[in-house]
Formats: sequence, structure tokens, C-alpha cells
Amino acid sequence: MRVPNAEHASIPEAKITRYLLNFQSEKGRSKAKYFIHHGYSLSDWKRLEHDLLWHVQEHEVMSWVERKDEILYAVEGDLELPDGEIGYIRSVWKISRGEENPQLASAYPHRRKKTP
Repeated sequence: MRVPNAEHASIPEAKITRYLLNFQSEKGRSKAKYFIHHGYSLSDWKRLEHDLLWHVQEHEVMSWVERKDEILYAVEGDLELPDGEIGYIRSVWKISRGEENPQLASAYPHRRKKTP
């Protein structure tokens, strides 16, 4: 299963510049360390936006949670990083009640699940 309307997903600029690429953000610091280490930057934040939008369209939903006011979808899969490495990333997308299109909630490196 894919995130519904993934082709219309969006990411607010602040989600990237003030969270995913911001060492000053308490919650985003570890994510910024990872993404910046692998070649993303504030000056070219649109590259991370582009790559995460590709990620949600290309990979399957691994889990989802329904809450009172939104549904959260966790998407996991490979992402080619700017430094040439292949990272395994979990991106989390939310669709608020009354809305149709997903918006990025978070993204971070994740351990690949071992197959039995």
C-alpha cells in the first residue's frame, strides 16, 4: 500500500529548514546531523524536499496509526543521499481529517528490518 495521494504530498519549508536541517532544534538535532553529514544543506534545502517527495511516491507504507484528527503513515525505503551513500529512511506523513493530501511529519534514518 502507498500513502494516499502521495503524488500531491507537500513539505512546508520550515519542516526542512527549522527541523530536519537545524542543529538548534531539540527534536531535529539528530536528524540534522545525519542529513547534513550526508551532504544536504540549508542553502540547498529543496534537494531534501525533492528527495523526500520521491521517497513517499516510490516506497510502501510499513505501518499507519489513526488518531482522532489525523492518520500517520510510516514509509520506509532506500534513498540515495547527496554523498553517494544509500540510506534507509523512514518518512512519516500525515493526512489531517478533512484533508486529502499528505504532509511530511518527520524523516530520519531507520534500521532495515531483517528478513527471517
